[in-house]
Amino acid sequence: MATPVESSQEDGGSPSENGCGTSSLPTQPSLPNPPQNNDLAFPMRLHKMIQWVESNYPHSSRAVIWLSSGRAFMIRDHDALATMILPRFFNQSKMESFARKLNRWGFGM
Repeated sequence: MATPVESSQEDGGSPSENGCGTSSLPTQPSLPNPPQNNDLAFPMRLHKMIQWVESNYPHSSRAVIWLSSGRAFMIRDHDALATMILPRFFNQSKMESFARKLNRWGFGM
């Protein structure tokens, strides 16, 4: 089930393509590692994570995408996000922890 997530803050975001449907993220060990973001605040790391996914995966297989407004993103594949993407950017792989962090930073699900 896809989950749209919208920020309650006035920070804009990055516009991107709009898409629907769900698809598993392919296993691609040849992808480059993202830049180290341990010193960035959560919203900046989140933004960089979504940008990285959008630039490294074809639209149909993205676990997370920006909505056309650019003010919200959608989690299209929770399992792929938790196992393949979150550990690269947040040193965790639990969707529950990620959802709590989104809520603490004012993102609504």
